[in-house]
Amino acid sequence: MSWAWVITEGPLSKFMFGWIAAKDGNTSNVAEYIAIGKAARWCAEQQLQRVVIRSDSQIVVRQINNVVGCHQPHLRKLLGALRPILTDTGAQIEWVPRERNRAADALSYEALQQSRTVDTA
Repeated sequence: MSWAWVITEGPLSKFMFGWIAAKDGNTSNVAEYIAIGKAARWCAEQQLQRVVIRSDSQIVVRQINNVVGCHQPHLRKLLGALRPILTDTGAQIEWVPRERNRAADALSYEALQQSRTVDTA
């Protein structure tokens, strides 16, 4: 499972990507929460305020925005850690279609390819 985030607007240019182990509970939703969390933390470290973080995961965006409930304990934990950062920075989370998220999608694919070359023995 891989994740990525990209800043594509304004004078800043930054990206990060990585992967998580394929094990029980690690779903694409976990990867989405990790990407959003890492992007939000980076923005907080840069003292950026009122940023808009876009994700192509409708369910995660809807959970973060309290449109639907987050019932899985492992996802609630990630959401709970994310909320104070979003509140402190005034960050907003918006959904975008996958085709408008190509840069992050390409980096996520790169992370997935790299993870397959890592010797885990």
